[in-house]
Amino acid sequence: LVADVLDAAAEKKAATVSEQVSARNFSKALAGKDAVALKNGALSIGGQSHSVDAKLQAQLTLLPTTKTTMAAVAAGLSSSQATLVSAGPGAGASHAVRWMLQATGQRHEVVRLARTTTLDALVGAMRPDEKKQLRVKDGPLTQMVRNGGVFVVDHLEQADPQILACLTALARGAKTFHHPVSNEPISVSANFRLVLLGDPAKKLPPQLPMACNVVEVSPYTADDHRQLLVEQHGLSSQLSAKLAALHESLVEASKNGALDFGRRFPLAFGQLRTVAQRLERAQKKGA
Repeated sequence: LVADVLDAAAEKKAATVSEQVSARNFSKALAGKDAVALKNGALSIGGQSHSVDAKLQAQLTLLPTTKTTMAAVAAGLSSSQATLVSAGPGAGASHAVRWMLQATGQRHEVVRLARTTTLDALVGAMRPDEKKQLRVKDGPLTQMVRNGGVFVVDHLEQADPQILACLTALARGAKTFHHPVSNEPISVSANFRLVLLGDPAKKLPPQLPMACNVVEVSPYTADDHRQLLVEQHGLSSQLSAKLAALHESLVEASKNGALDFGRRFPLAFGQLRTVAQRLERAQKKGA
């Protein structure tokens, strides 16, 4: 019996070491210049290839910031370490993560936090079932913890203290998740992964970023905006360049205090996208 226990422990240790070596090798591959590539219906990340249909491929323009985000998330998924993507408005990180998880076929849930979001919305709340009996239905976070999958938190800067405490415990590698509503102890699946997206302008409790692989993603540049307008909205290169330059001047004027668009007005690609969509419709009508 002792020999069987020792053999099982040795096998488990060997498997763990093998996984660690594989994760390190994958991380090295992600550090390469061409670690992330999208071409001819295939997405390559760290040498691992995934087929992508034409419709999905058309939804992404692979920019330097996109590559940075994808490489960081891929490394986290491989190593099981939580990933914190520090990216302000206009970096495209949220879209890049969602697109990547869909393209690679990862089971995942994405929750975009607002200031009114409570922990119950993530873990599940007490609700009457079909027999009118009160029970707790798993929320998206609990589903991923219980069954495995990637849980993505967008707008982390909006999280209240309860949500931050819960996410910090999971990021630090908790093996058991004590459901805050039902008090059920849930074993954290070995396939559970955590990806957090937040604005660097908002400070977080230090315990959370310390438990994560943190990657900083820069906002889109004027050239990035021009490329997005051309490839995603079919605008001419000349018009795209003018719109991108105008946007840059507005951002600069807002920073200098020459213009004030009001509190929390997002001078990011979303504004350019709205303009581009209207121009698209006008072009189609003209045609």
